[in-house]
Amino acid sequence: MSVSHKEVVGLNFPAYSMGEFNSFYTGREPHRLLKRHSKILYVLKSDPGLLLNQQELAMGDILSVPLGTRQTFLSSKRDSGCWALILVINLLIDEPNDLAGREKHAMLALCRRYFTSFRRIPQGITPPIQAILSAISEELDEEREARQLKIASLVDQLLVETARVCSPEHAPRKPLKRTRMHIVNLARDMMYKRMGEPLRLSDVAWHLHLSEEHLCRIFRAETGNTVMEELLGLRLEHATVLLRGSTMSVETVARNCGFGTSSLFCRHFRQRYNMTPGQYRATQSGRYPGVRISR
Repeated sequence: MSVSHKEVVGLNFPAYSMGEFNSFYTGREPHRLLKRHSKILYVLKSDPGLLLNQQELAMGDILSVPLGTRQTFLSSKRDSGCWALILVINLLIDEPNDLAGREKHAMLALCRRYFTSFRRIPQGITPPIQAILSAISEELDEEREARQLKIASLVDQLLVETARVCSPEHAPRKPLKRTRMHIVNLARDMMYKRMGEPLRLSDVAWHLHLSEEHLCRIFRAETGNTVMEELLGLRLEHATVLLRGSTMSVETVARNCGFGTSSLFCRHFRQRYNMTPGQYRATQSGRYPGVRISR
């Protein structure tokens, strides 16, 4: 979302809320939010290693923060900080006298029911929520007629959709039984989508609601590989796509595929393909003239 902090501060959200896009960089010095209101935090972008109250955050997370809760953002990296873009919706649900007659009682009741405890919202930013966030971004980027009314309407939709994610009756039903191959495919899908992050075995297991040991047994039985070997294979396979279909530098390809350094990437690439990334790109030159991947 191409929205800066300054573009949002001062906009009028519905009467029961105030909103801001909080863009910040935090390293050794913490970044704090006021404890004045209950809040919902939508993590739109985040570098790996961002912590809120010692809990790691990831892009796509949604958190509910009650009134009076300390909110301290820090970087878990010793040598660098973390940049984040977070939509903060301050809920004025703790001031009923000020809100009497000003806003829909149903919405206030909804917010009090689902957003008054500190917790991570299940599923995070789902496709419907992402669509609403994109619509808010578009309204902020352009000066349109009735802009404020439109944003207020979209915030209503955003809170309702977020509450539905919290609601048990709207939560997606888990299959009664997942086959081992289905679990492998779910893990592969998750690893592919997040391969640019420093994923750990615990991250994949947590995503699938399985123990690390059980997940490892499933992968070994179905693929003959460990989970991390499978992740390495996905990263290298994606790297070949970027090398032959883009003009990205080797360093950029390494970063996009989740390798900490280009030297580590080159070592793994040579072990797998018996050539360097540069040699591979040279051998593939002209073989895929219609394929191009943007930076």
